[in-house]
Amino acid sequence: MKLKRCLFGMFAVLFATTLVACGEDNNGGEWTLPSTPMQVFVGSESTVFYQTELNAFVQREIAAGNLPQGFEVEVTGVNSGSYADTYLRNAEDGPDLFVVAQDNLGKLLAGDGTLAPVEDEALIAQIESSNDADTLNSIYMSVAGSEGKYYAVPIIKQSLVLYYNTKYFKSASACDTWEEILKVAEDNKKLAVAYTGEDGFNYSHWLLAKPANAAAKNAFGKDGSLELYNLGLWSGNYLWGDDQVAIHKYAQEFTQKANGRNGAIVSASGWKNEIGKQTALTVIGGAWDYNTVKEQLGSNFGITVLPKFTLTSDHAYGKAKAKMQFQSGSFFDVKCLMKKKKSEYAPVLDKFLLFLSSDDVQARSYIECNNLPTSPRVKLEYTDAELAELYSILYSDFNAALDNEDVVIRYNKDLADAQLNQGKNAGIPQPFGSDADFNPAYYSKVSPLIVDLHQDLNKSYTTTAKIKERLQWMSYILAKNDLPKDAQAVKDWVESTGK
Repeated sequence: MKLKRCLFGMFAVLFATTLVACGEDNNGGEWTLPSTPMQVFVGSESTVFYQTELNAFVQREIAAGNLPQGFEVEVTGVNSGSYADTYLRNAEDGPDLFVVAQDNLGKLLAGDGTLAPVEDEALIAQIESSNDADTLNSIYMSVAGSEGKYYAVPIIKQSLVLYYNTKYFKSASACDTWEEILKVAEDNKKLAVAYTGEDGFNYSHWLLAKPANAAAKNAFGKDGSLELYNLGLWSGNYLWGDDQVAIHKYAQEFTQKANGRNGAIVSASGWKNEIGKQTALTVIGGAWDYNTVKEQLGSNFGITVLPKFTLTSDHAYGKAKAKMQFQSGSFFDVKCLMKKKKSEYAPVLDKFLLFLSSDDVQARSYIECNNLPTSPRVKLEYTDAELAELYSILYSDFNAALDNEDVVIRYNKDLADAQLNQGKNAGIPQPFGSDADFNPAYYSKVSPLIVDLHQDLNKSYTTTAKIKERLQWMSYILAKNDLPKDAQAVKDWVESTGK
């Protein structure tokens, strides 16, 4: 089956012009149709897809008598990574449904909250059957002392992966370790890797690294010693375990090597130029970078999980010994649909969420927009017959829909597998949703310090002791959401933790 490029942008199709006064809500009661269309904001890469799906869904529901004549839905594309902050500036006038990552829940639910909880039992059952325990815990919240409820509906999973140049690496296995990648970079006088950003998400693979071989797992468990807002608590931060000290020693050495990053996490020329001009051989990025990386690499495009790395005696510290191996980590996040509090469409929003988070819609979202589904029931590879069956509810003639580009197939199983394997081996949901201040404490205050530690431009962290002190300093900031007044304050706090 031929592949076609995905169309981007926004369009809205309005279904009927004759309005009726009321319809039925989720409980069968009378509900007045608002005068303005229902607004749904999604990631810009998925706008056309969701508009098409909702158009067809509304038509079916109107025909079945479940929605009133004249019901309208308008889909708008936004940057779902940053939209939560935009929404909070004027939540009352925000969309009825919108997509953002689950780590935004803390600030969206601060005070009395700006979101409505999920109430429909069928939707709750679908959420619980389609997501793992970590994801469920990240979206189950208590607001202002009320009973805990789900405030988000997961529809997409995303993880960082490694894109590589097949001119230099003939297979994914050749990129299995940072040591192998660095050797090729040295032989070819290139940089081993480029980063799409130096923020705490795109540059998180060292911090989130997990034990990979038996020696490391026996010493530190399968997840390592790192605690990052563990159990949703301010006190749940521990960045100075022996393994973390050793990992950051390795990261600092790698960053400063001429063919690692030559002392700079990002460059003035930018990662796209580094990849396109082949001054860097790999790049760490997300699914949202897929098309850009493919454009830069062309026929030399490859994709796999993030590499492992092995400590040497130069990195060893305490229980962290030479020959212990670690897997570079990533946040493995879920993009979720959320409901505006006091929406005029409140009585029917759970109906729409049940549809949008269903297996079939997640499958078509994956097929057309490369959005990795959260539901484990969704297939990641399809025959022509399976595609035709999946799309039968939308098109009576699937081949005609393909020819007319009503359906644009662009799913990449290698990308899906890389994200799934990364999440399985060394991935965690961002743990910042329990409190509005967790997110800025990590991203604004601590992640720049991690970059500073690895680059060490002023040669302030040249000893193991200095590295450990800096990690304790970061842990203090995460726990207190404030800078310590001096080194003694950090020492006193460290002693109080008993670690």
